[in-house]
Amino acid sequence: MRKYHIKKLTSTVIVLLCLVLSCSAWAARQINDMPFYGHNLPLEVQRYNKEFIARIDSSGVSHTKAAEELIAEGWKYLNARPRQPLFAIRRFNQAWLLDSNNANVFWGLGAAQCALGEYKDGLELLTKAAKLGENNPGILCDIGCGYVHWGVDTKDPSKSQILLGKAITEFQTISKLHPSYEKTYYYWAVALYAEKKYAAAWQMVKKARQLGGKTLDPGFVQELAAKFPEPK
Repeated sequence: MRKYHIKKLTSTVIVLLCLVLSCSAWAARQINDMPFYGHNLPLEVQRYNKEFIARIDSSGVSHTKAAEELIAEGWKYLNARPRQPLFAIRRFNQAWLLDSNNANVFWGLGAAQCALGEYKDGLELLTKAAKLGENNPGILCDIGCGYVHWGVDTKDPSKSQILLGKAITEFQTISKLHPSYEKTYYYWAVALYAEKKYAAAWQMVKKARQLGGKTLDPGFVQELAAKFPEPK
């Protein structure tokens, strides 16, 4: 949902990741794919996690620093093409072990679940991330994006309308709190496009352009123009 400048992990943390993943059994790897390890960790996984934390401690890397690097690595997987949300969840889970109240952990896990189509759970995590992150505009925008994708993916027209309406409500709120956050207007345009409100979608495209237009997807703009020529 968002792109980050991804820093390389320190060689120490990379080695620790390899050690943990190499000793994980198939069943444990399935648990690794669930946010917070499914909240029901077998004793074997608990032992691996304790060993992981102990290795971080012995390396001299602070929990905060290691968590930041793991979060960055998680976003690298999530922003890859094709996306790799399961690998991202594993990194965010490990970051959670080190910094359990980090808003960016909940943000990443929520975005990963939305990428998997698990919108309800993903949006719950994003909502918690927004509270921890003091209404960070990026997190708030991803909540709106989650509703947009859910609304587009659902086969029920009435449910789709409700979800797209929630998305637009989110974007309206963000535009008041953070009027210069460009990405809001792009995804607002996408939501309006999905509602077939093409003229209104162009208004949001115009606002995004006024803020630089860097987040606008040229492919989307072309699709919008094909449906409804840009008003002069």
